[in-house]
Amino acid sequence: MKSITQRRIFSLLLSLAMLIGLLPALGSIASAAGSGTTEGDPRIVTTYAELSSALSSGVTYVKLGANINTKDLNDGAGYTKSIQQTGTVQLDLDGYSVTFFSRTSPLPAAIRVTGDLSVKDSRGGGKLYIDANPNTASSKQVLIHAETGSFTLNSGRIGIDNGLAKNSIVVVEGKGDARVVFNGGKVDAISPKVGIPYVYSALLSSNCKAEFNGGEFEGLVGFTYATRTDGISKPKAVINGGKFKGGIVVKKGSETITEGRSFPISIRGGSFGRGLFTENFALSSSEQTLENFAFAAMFPERTALLRPDERTRLIYRQKDIKSEYMANSISKEYIIALSTKNLDDYKRVAFSSYSGTAYTDVCTNAFGLVKVEVNGAPAYVPHQMDVTGGYSGAPLYALNPKKQLRFYWNPLPEAMRDAGYSYKIKYTLNGTDYPVTASSYNNNLLFQTIPVNSYSYQTEVQKLGITVELYKDGEPLRLSGASNMFLMRYRMMSETDVAIPEVTLTVKDGDLTATSAATDSPVTVSDDESCTVSSQVNWADNGAARNKSVVLKAKQGFYLTKDTKFNVVGANKITATWLYSTDDGQTCVVGVEAQECELITEAKGIVRGLVYYNRVNDIYVESYEPSKYTITVKKVSEYIRSSGSTIYDSFLWPDELLDETGAPYYLYCTVEAKPGYVFRSGTGTLKYANEEWKPGKWAEAIWNDDWMDMDNISAGACYKLHDESDTNLGGLWLNRLELTSLNLSVKAPVAGESPAPGSDYCKIDGLPPYMKLERVDWLKCYDDWRYYSDKPFTFQAGKTSDGENCEYQCFIYVSYDLSGVGVAKGAKFYLNDTPCKLDWENKFFWTETMTAEGSPVQEDPVITAKAGANGTITPSGSVTVKAGADQAFAIQPNSGYTVSKVLVDGTDVGAVTSYTFKNVTANHTIEAVFAKVEAKPTNPFVDVAEGTYYYDPVLWAVANGITSGVDATHFEPEGTCTRAHAVAFLWRASGQPEPKTTNMPFRDVKPGSYYEKAVLWAVENKITNGTSTTTFSPDENCTRAQIVTFLWRAAGSPEPKNASSFSDVPASAYYARSVAWAVENGITTGTGNGRFSPDATCTRAQSVTFLYRALSTRAEGTAEFRDVPKNAYYADAVAWAAANGITTGIGGGLFGPDNDCTRAQIVTFLFRTYNK
Repeated sequence: MKSITQRRIFSLLLSLAMLIGLLPALGSIASAAGSGTTEGDPRIVTTYAELSSALSSGVTYVKLGANINTKDLNDGAGYTKSIQQTGTVQLDLDGYSVTFFSRTSPLPAAIRVTGDLSVKDSRGGGKLYIDANPNTASSKQVLIHAETGSFTLNSGRIGIDNGLAKNSIVVVEGKGDARVVFNGGKVDAISPKVGIPYVYSALLSSNCKAEFNGGEFEGLVGFTYATRTDGISKPKAVINGGKFKGGIVVKKGSETITEGRSFPISIRGGSFGRGLFTENFALSSSEQTLENFAFAAMFPERTALLRPDERTRLIYRQKDIKSEYMANSISKEYIIALSTKNLDDYKRVAFSSYSGTAYTDVCTNAFGLVKVEVNGAPAYVPHQMDVTGGYSGAPLYALNPKKQLRFYWNPLPEAMRDAGYSYKIKYTLNGTDYPVTASSYNNNLLFQTIPVNSYSYQTEVQKLGITVELYKDGEPLRLSGASNMFLMRYRMMSETDVAIPEVTLTVKDGDLTATSAATDSPVTVSDDESCTVSSQVNWADNGAARNKSVVLKAKQGFYLTKDTKFNVVGANKITATWLYSTDDGQTCVVGVEAQECELITEAKGIVRGLVYYNRVNDIYVESYEPSKYTITVKKVSEYIRSSGSTIYDSFLWPDELLDETGAPYYLYCTVEAKPGYVFRSGTGTLKYANEEWKPGKWAEAIWNDDWMDMDNISAGACYKLHDESDTNLGGLWLNRLELTSLNLSVKAPVAGESPAPGSDYCKIDGLPPYMKLERVDWLKCYDDWRYYSDKPFTFQAGKTSDGENCEYQCFIYVSYDLSGVGVAKGAKFYLNDTPCKLDWENKFFWTETMTAEGSPVQEDPVITAKAGANGTITPSGSVTVKAGADQAFAIQPNSGYTVSKVLVDGTDVGAVTSYTFKNVTANHTIEAVFAKVEAKPTNPFVDVAEGTYYYDPVLWAVANGITSGVDATHFEPEGTCTRAHAVAFLWRASGQPEPKTTNMPFRDVKPGSYYEKAVLWAVENKITNGTSTTTFSPDENCTRAQIVTFLWRAAGSPEPKNASSFSDVPASAYYARSVAWAVENGITTGTGNGRFSPDATCTRAQSVTFLYRALSTRAEGTAEFRDVPKNAYYADAVAWAAANGITTGIGGGLFGPDNDCTRAQIVTFLFRTYNK
């Protein structure tokens, strides 16, 4: 039996060990699921449900953690609906496979992309596949369907295995506005059966955009495009790389490709095994021949199609494809099916056996001239086939001897060189050939610099041809029967010729109007420009605007360029732009365009600011129609007694213009039209009015040609304002200034300061320039209304001793010309933002009453200082202190005495020997009390060392007769507190009252013992009844019941309201009522579980708690002892004891709550309680 039990135990332990051994693995699987928020913490999926959830909820990073197959889902039916991918998700196959199987018909796509999905395989060997065996649903099989968002394949293998089925298959299907990108990986479309409608690695249609940068494609890659309606052809698919075993098909288009428009597919690289097939795409009608086919537009210019052991195909330019491509047939010799009539042939080719397929590589930028730089900038140099008239039609450039003429060409790919291709490059100058024998690389291009410096002496136009000619096996390749030559002309500049950065064109008479003639507003340039106007035509009306061409000729040492900027002045709606130059900048044709503007026949303005004491620059004319024109005062002059004089930036004084002569002002103005408007002096008039203008009352200004000769005036539409009331010379008179408001400021009164002359109280801010400050006087509104000028005074705050408010007024005396200034009706004046008044005739302002800031004047406070007997305080008596000052006092006790306390305004501030009153503003008292210095008692006990925590308590207990030790020289501080000790301590702490009787009821209390009277007193006061009627048991340890009973009886044995509820406190027990009282008064709550534990020795925690609660105190703060939990029943008691100096613990941050209470500890508790 024992062996069976042992085996069972062993088996249980073994099972437990195995389970524990599994825990880390289980934990790692749970944690390995990952948050999916970072690539370093991907969401690991191991089931189809987890994969579907992660993709459909948009988890950012998802990684396979196991192979997944849907064949067993739904009782063998496989998956029944697509995974709807959302958000931005990166799926890492990580070497695992997902196999999609379904019997549902029609078969839903395995994954429908509506967000952004990218796939990679970080470890290799991973696959994302559809298993399309015959027993699956018979319908089109689609692995990835994208109609919105994007799908990207970076690495890994995706595909469909058709097995023996005849399903159409599409691995990646892109529709709508989706974007599909292939950067790597392999796309399988496996279908051995013949006669299948289509087998596509990728099929893209509608507006789907595609980019092929790499990867391998087993099946066809198809593109289906509808007819464009926007008239713009842009490639929607770009093939930069990749290996295409099944070929490319572009079908169902019905678009005509014309010059300047590109084919919907652009092939810039990659390898192609089957063919390129097109349907319905054609070039423009004039080029639709059997030798000319749209698919050639797939390739950029200078592309080589390289196929091993076959003739290389070259695409030089679109117009050369006739001679480069074969006609209407498919041949195994060529990669490309050329006819638009043979779409059915691609099926035969695509699905035929192609073991050992030879791939054709596409190399762009494989040969030919790339660019020419003239003076370090790209220049247009056309092919000779594109130039009419040979060199005479070639562009002409001006060459700077310090610059370079350089041409660049593509280096031949290694495959072309291996196939027997080579270059022969030369340049032809004025009919003489110069072979290029050396070249250098720059950004993967070959270049050659032509040494034009050697021809710097030539000033006539030079003819330059550049030939970059291809040879195959030593024979030149002729493109459309012409040599590969590019033509240009140049003329050498001197080394000092400078390009003209900008030219300012001036339009005479300004913008054009609807009535302007074709010859109006001619264009000129000033003599300061670096060019001249050679010729110009009249304005021609093109309906929306008027146009003309102007021929500019550069001066010697300068030339014009297409970067020259043309500025137009004198008109707002005329612009000029570079058109062309036929002699490389010696002359150029500039196109000038003018928008017709509205003619202003009448301009009106109101004269502002012609007011007394304004400055000349303050005068302006306000436009009555500011959206159409502005009126600017260019000059102001006065005419006095037939002698003209000019007033510059000076004041307009009344004594100059308002005297007997009545001299007027003349304003010379210009009118400037805003953009879209025109104002001309010959067809427009200027009218004006003064500031008191009334509608319809306008005066007409007169045209004055003479003023244009005055200083600082430029020509233009300018007028002199004319006042019709003056029959001689006209002019405008100065207006009287209407004073409407003033806001003055002065320093506000501050108590203790004086408004003496020259102070800030006599400085006024805000006076206008036509007012002169004469003086400022302050009035004292109390004390017989005295002015400061009569009797100086100091500002005061508050009230006087007579109870009057201390108020003041400010009087500001000014001077001004009454003839030039008038007070407007309702004028308002302010001083320090407070209304004040103006006596216009007597020329002074005065304010309402003001008060001074600061504190009212007060009498100095008094401090009464006195000292008790046996000491002094200095100073003493009534001490007068200046308001706001400090006052210090020194306290000195007599010999043999000490400072007991110091009372400040009746409050004890401690036993200090000095005290200082700060910032005295009121009366105070200070009193010092002294006490006799008590002699320090001697220590009779050899076991009570000085420095121990109980040293002072024991001496206090000895001095107060509470204890005399266990003998004359020993106290036994670590001895347990007995019943005799406790009663003796309580009796002596109460003053050792004499018992009323000497009859001792207890046999074990020996007569003459140290606790005899204490026991008698305790019996008389009903503090104890002994442990029996005849015994007291003085040597027994003091229990919890006894301590509580002692306290209850010392309190007068008050009757408790209820009986004790403790299970270990019988109702008949001597301590039952004391415990009940202790509970009611919060002195104890027992020891837990409904018990009081009356016979347990009283511990330190319990002793201090009983004292704390018996005294009805409250703790402040918390105990700082590590062994006193905050929620312990004694926590507040210990905190109170610690805060009142009754205990400091047993050391090391501990209180020892469960230790027995010793003699030293109980006497220390009593000492500190009665002396705190």
